Amino acid sequence: TIVGFVAGARAERVGRLPHADIARRMLAQLDGMFGSSDDPHPASSSCDGFLVKDWAAHPHVHGAYSHPTRGAHGARPALGEAAHGCVFLAGEACHAGVNPCIHGAMETGEQAAARCWSSLQPQSRSRL
Repeated sequence: TIVGFVAGARAERVGRLPHADIARRMLAQLDGMFGSSDDPHPASSSCDGFLVKDWAAHPHVHGAYSHPTRGAHGARPALGEAAHGCVFLAGEACHAGVNPCIHGAMETGEQAAARCWSSLQPQSRSRL
């Protein structure tokens, strides 16, 4: 699996290309970096499929991801805290260690779902 990101104005230009062209161009860059005289096209010859995801076109994402901000050190975990005990946020912005990455979003999503589920369970009361 290979994951690539294109941002800014270049992302807008690349996003207008057919997906096969995007994959071909990415593989050509990898071939240029890792090719040798014995195997000039290692990426292209090894690729057995591709998926292009245009996050800028996604209605809830619009191509955005978080980035560190001056003065916000240590604030990411606070984003994942339950608000009023019933609003549970998740996403790569909530993960202190692996942001801005999809696995950070997935991990915090699983954590938020578990906290949400736990909050919906009946609370046991002591008989004392």
